[in-house]
Amino acid sequence: MKLSDLRYITQENINEAYINVTSADMYKEAQVFNTHMFDMHRLYWRFRIQSWAVVLISLILVPLLTVLYGRDSDLTQVTVLTAFFWLNFAIAALYIFCFCFFVLYKKLYDWRICMLYSAVTFLNRESIYGILASLILLVTICALLFIMNKIDVRLKDEVGYPYFVQLRITTKTEKFDEPGTELLSFDQFKANELNADGKLEIPSLDPLSNILEKNNEL
Repeated sequence: MKLSDLRYITQENINEAYINVTSADMYKEAQVFNTHMFDMHRLYWRFRIQSWAVVLISLILVPLLTVLYGRDSDLTQVTVLTAFFWLNFAIAALYIFCFCFFVLYKKLYDWRICMLYSAVTFLNRESIYGILASLILLVTICALLFIMNKIDVRLKDEVGYPYFVQLRITTKTEKFDEPGTELLSFDQFKANELNADGKLEIPSLDPLSNILEKNNEL
């Protein structure tokens, strides 16, 4: 849905998240708009969940796998004194930098770019289990990025991006806009209701006292 597809709802209504409907067609469009915003908000949160999964895999699992399962860095042989350990650490740091630059900073969710900078994690692989685990993680990340990219392109073309807030619908009649029918503040009401003695007359809520006052007047 684009702004040009809307007949009654304007950008100002979307910014204020409010619309006052004056016709049945206007109300119907507002209801359709709110339903669409609800669907887009769900799609947006689907995108967010997938992005969190990609960040978890890319910034935690892949670096750990690179450091612990690289050449001469098995879980039972990890020592900070080996040159290969520091090489694996440097490869993991390079991968993290590329991920943060392309995905988190540039917002590029292209799986082909991910394949390119992920290739560095295979430079120092020795264990077949480490290679298989890296392939599984790489395929998972690329699949998530592929879906994220499609969702991101769709969301950016939608009206209400990126918050997709539903409109608060009211049905105020135009008679309140006529002269003499505006709402009074308490000070204005108090000034209008003062009696001759300068006191504010408040009607009694007791029905019996009201009846007695009417009888006294008669």
